[in-house]
Amino acid sequence: MAEPPHPVWLGSRGEDVQRLQSLLAQSGYAAGASGVFDARTYAAVVAFQRDHGMRVDGIVGRTMWNALLSHTPAGRHNEIYEHAATALAVGQLPDFSGYTKTAVAEAFTAAFDGLNVREDWLRWFSDRVRTLSDGKVTLEPADKSEFTTRVKGAAVYLHLIQGDQRRRLIIGPYAAPLITD
Repeated sequence: MAEPPHPVWLGSRGEDVQRLQSLLAQSGYAAGASGVFDARTYAAVVAFQRDHGMRVDGIVGRTMWNALLSHTPAGRHNEIYEHAATALAVGQLPDFSGYTKTAVAEAFTAAFDGLNVREDWLRWFSDRVRTLSDGKVTLEPADKSEFTTRVKGAAVYLHLIQGDQRRRLIIGPYAAPLITD
């Protein structure tokens, strides 16, 4: 993928802001088309960041540009994350058969920054599982040494806790992103 445009924020003006407004509109977020990063654009940026599990700061940096410029259809990451969180909220692994392997892999790749999970995404995703389960299911960090299954490359090792049941869960940026151990 080509280098994303420069970061923009409230008060920015110009071609990058016009491009941002166009990409937000294509993704279903009303941002105007003035070329000025105004309050309307800011609200659209914050909504996009929140919906996609990003750090919500109103600044469009590399992560958000990459998400907007990716080939994944608008809103697809959020739909995939929601599907995964809904299954985990009832203590099950999600069935991604209704999605292409590429879309699932792209969604979970966006949750990682190199080999490490993005902490803002993990916090958002964990909160989403807890909310959907009415607080009955939680995700907590786990030590990799507790797992018999190991993943080469990027992965986050977690405990999926439901009542007094504790299952080991691995999430990685792959077409089959969730594995229980």
